[in-house]
Amino acid sequence: MHLLTACEQRQTLLNIRSHLTDGGVLTFNHFQPYPVIQAKQLQSSPDDFIFRAEYINSGGKRERISEAYTYDHISQVMRGNWKFETLDADGNVTDVRIRPQAMRHTYRQEMEYLLELCCYEVAGVYNDYCYSAAKDNFIWVVRKK
Repeated sequence: MHLLTACEQRQTLLNIRSHLTDGGVLTFNHFQPYPVIQAKQLQSSPDDFIFRAEYINSGGKRERISEAYTYDHISQVMRGNWKFETLDADGNVTDVRIRPQAMRHTYRQEMEYLLELCCYEVAGVYNDYCYSAAKDNFIWVVRKK
């Protein structure tokens, strides 16, 4: 997902393939793009933060996570930021960290074609590590031909 062009994805799959023995297995995952969310992201800006979660960080302090994303349907790339806000005991923000993120949305049929082009055989596609049928998450198990 973090390889932003089909060319980068192909080069990476070919590079990995060159390091696999014959019949070697590669496992990776990506999610199914959601058109409803993509439509919302087409209308949003990198500053339209949405609250995601609050938790206690490794330092024992409360943190809030928010995210803001935009989507370019031509490049199939979602770009945005994760915002981490550290809070004091009174709930005041004492630190803010912004982490940029970019992910390419790759549809299942597109990935199947890319794997075929790179001489992989699909051994299985699952939704989780319990081998549930693929639905919104894709865990690919592929074999070098």
